[in-house]
Amino acid sequence: MHAPYCWKVRTWGMTRLIALGWLLIGLLGCQDEPQIRHYTAPRVSPGENRTQGQEQMLLGAMTWVNGVGWFFRTVGPRHQLAPQREAFHSFLRSLELTEEQARWQLPQDWHAEARTVPTRYATLRLGKDANAPELVVVRFPPGQGGDVAGNINRWRELVGLPKVSAEEAEKLVSRLKTPQHEFLVVELTGPGKPR
Repeated sequence: MHAPYCWKVRTWGMTRLIALGWLLIGLLGCQDEPQIRHYTAPRVSPGENRTQGQEQMLLGAMTWVNGVGWFFRTVGPRHQLAPQREAFHSFLRSLELTEEQARWQLPQDWHAEARTVPTRYATLRLGKDANAPELVVVRFPPGQGGDVAGNINRWRELVGLPKVSAEEAEKLVSRLKTPQHEFLVVELTGPGKPR
């Protein structure tokens, strides 16, 4: 007894379909393997991985008006900030601070940015360029903002320096008296904050 003709056609068609499937799998599976790439990277010890690989500087000042703390700080490469030292002091001399407001006269080429960081009273740029170092102005209500040593130690960390005792922190402060205020001024230089 022989199989009917329609069964033979179906079997022959299925055989072709299966063979075609295996052929496609074989062709698609025969691709080049991904290449392993080799390169050499320089070894960096933990102490060498510093911000921009250059000496960092911080200019900072703090004062209080009826318990309200006003803090001013800028951090950047020493070669950019050292020339701004006198302009920073001039800026401090121009400040008129109340418990709520700050008014100042910006040194030449400095500019204020639009307020984008809610925790800052203002952000100023120490130059015309948008990438010029920024001067951060922060106002803290009474009882907030920390003490002198705490702020100096936070600032020391920004330039890669270790913390110091309250006595040593006090020795790092110079006083700048203006007709309106007395500022505690700090200038720090360090290797840069580790990344």
